[in-house]
Amino acid sequence: INLAGIAINNALLEIQDRKAGTQTKLYDVQLQVSEFAADTWTKVDFAAKGSNNQQQFGASGNAEIKLSKDFKQYALRNIVLDANFSDPATRIDSAKLNLATFEFDQANALTFSVKGIASDMKLDANGSASVKVDKAISQVGVDKLDLTANLEGAALPQSPMKVTMQSSVAFDMTKHMLNVVLDKLSASALQVD
Repeated sequence: INLAGIAINNALLEIQDRKAGTQTKLYDVQLQVSEFAADTWTKVDFAAKGSNNQQQFGASGNAEIKLSKDFKQYALRNIVLDANFSDPATRIDSAKLNLATFEFDQANALTFSVKGIASDMKLDANGSASVKVDKAISQVGVDKLDLTANLEGAALPQSPMKVTMQSSVAFDMTKHMLNVVLDKLSASALQVD
């Protein structure tokens, strides 16, 4: 299969559940796919805004994807996602995610950042990790998780508060088991090793 490209501009999708009284709307949906051929890296750009009752959200980003001729194997690289979210209690101005690569059964370098307000607390966090997902999507591992967060708010014992954490997380979907290993945690003057 060879494609010269795909472009979707300003698409709109609206879902109303009159029985439940809910409404979900996606708008300003954009999708650009460059020339596509099997076993070749293809660039994909996307963006959308939406609402779900009182929640407002948006996302934009890009990635490169490579599919095998039989469509049984694929790889992603240069993945960039920037999202925002708000509802009456939360305002996330920016949630960014960068993955250099994503392949099953391999460690994939990840960086992230989040800025906003949640539960009357100002949040500015960033970090990095190595993410590994098996091909069956039954084992998810996050190693070398390194998080730094600056928090401000009246509910904190000390404001502002700087939190740093180093840990690893493993989740076995088949056993519904989560394993968290906390290597280091510090919250301003308090430190746990």
